[in-house]
Amino acid sequence: MKMDFLQLIPSSTLDVLLRVPFLFIIDNTLNTELPSIIRTQHVEAVQSVDRLSGNGSKLNREQYKLCLLKDIGKDTLSLFDRFFENTINIDDCPPQSLVFFLVIIIPLFSFIFKSAVIALAGLASVLDSDYLRAACANLVSVLMAYYSYRSSCELVRAAGAAALLSSPDPPGDRHSGGGTLGLVLYCNSQLLTALLLSRCLLADLPNRLQRLLRVVMFAFLQLPLIFTCVGAPDPLLSRSPMLSVCPAACLINAQLLGNADRLVGQSVRAVRNLCRQARALGLEGVIEQHWARLRVPLLLRVFWLLKAAYYLVTMLLLPAEAGGGESPTLISALQAATLGRGSENLLSLLGMTAVISWLSQLIVLCFAKFISLHDYEEWQYGTVSAMLFFLLALQAGITGLPADDRVSRLYRNLCLMVSALLHFVHNMCQQALRNRWLSLARLHSLSPASEELLQSMGDVCAICYSDLQHRDCRVTPCRHVFHSACIRRWIAVSMDCPMCHQAMFT
Repeated sequence: MKMDFLQLIPSSTLDVLLRVPFLFIIDNTLNTELPSIIRTQHVEAVQSVDRLSGNGSKLNREQYKLCLLKDIGKDTLSLFDRFFENTINIDDCPPQSLVFFLVIIIPLFSFIFKSAVIALAGLASVLDSDYLRAACANLVSVLMAYYSYRSSCELVRAAGAAALLSSPDPPGDRHSGGGTLGLVLYCNSQLLTALLLSRCLLADLPNRLQRLLRVVMFAFLQLPLIFTCVGAPDPLLSRSPMLSVCPAACLINAQLLGNADRLVGQSVRAVRNLCRQARALGLEGVIEQHWARLRVPLLLRVFWLLKAAYYLVTMLLLPAEAGGGESPTLISALQAATLGRGSENLLSLLGMTAVISWLSQLIVLCFAKFISLHDYEEWQYGTVSAMLFFLLALQAGITGLPADDRVSRLYRNLCLMVSALLHFVHNMCQQALRNRWLSLARLHSLSPASEELLQSMGDVCAICYSDLQHRDCRVTPCRHVFHSACIRRWIAVSMDCPMCHQAMFT
């Protein structure tokens, strides 16, 4: 599949950017909590009923427990109302079936579903570049089809609500946008959806077939709007959103089935190559090779920064959707977006670790450049800071804490990280500056060369082979003369004379 606009982006940058959406899928899946099977207040209420003595009969207590179970069941099924609407009646369920449904079926289904999504997204994020582009195209197709379906559902729901309220507006105005502007926005969104779907799904087909399928897809996407405008019956109108995405769903399934054999063959070859590399390089070598190929630290940094930027913009511009009534300040929003949302699961914690490691190494390099440290590449603090922060976070159980406790714990860990960073920078600067101070002190302990001595010698410096001058020359105890700058650099390496190798300092 060829996408011309992607050729404008460097291949290394594009390879990282195409893997980020799959990390967001894993992050969103990890953040999706299991259904609230047993809420804390319900458990406390049941325990309080068990502790009652003389205030009610056993039958009343059992009835109260059953009511609590039904309440929990209704709360749980409210999460799945789109799938189980008007099909399961909690009030008619016996207690044993209700407990089995809440305690066994729903958690097992949620665990299997989340594990499958995480596994598929993880496998897609480590694909090669060509297969990664195909996977991203399929992902965009699925998301655009879902967006079109949800937009059509909103349109149909708004039309039904207007009909129930006996709205005097004509059928063409009964939609979520309202008026001509809503019609234009809906048509443009469906047109954009059709163009993106055709770009992702029809790029390998002939041009005539592409144009034909694009027109058919756009016509089907407009079915909910057409049925709403003409006043179609409710059964047909309610099924129009599903009918509108049928061509797109068929094309997506056809492409997935057509690429299934290639995907299986590529997977088998990848497993064989991985086993061959493991036998040749060892497990550590394979991990190191793929770590460098995927550029894992950069990938995690990009993911975490994009996530923090998204939550920051959401909290500042849309405080009601972010969960707050009033608009937060920049400092509080930045704290909530980076510390609160940036460590809510293991993947986000790894992203924060990568960012902190990069910042720590950048600070160390700035200090090294400031003091003109030539061997600054030996002072690698990024890996040490990453391991320290991640171990501190795991030890404190950051991902399992509430948001406020997580922020306070992260502040404590960051204070420890800053202390360790300052200690590391102090050791680095102290060693370098002490060596320079010792070199300068030893240089001044050597006597300066007189002009008569230089004229009588008429020689050159044995280190740089330049003429000796009276202003910047020093004489060693063994009566050899060098430039001050040359002998100073030599002293930093060795304490012996560069000519006769005798000790210059006692």
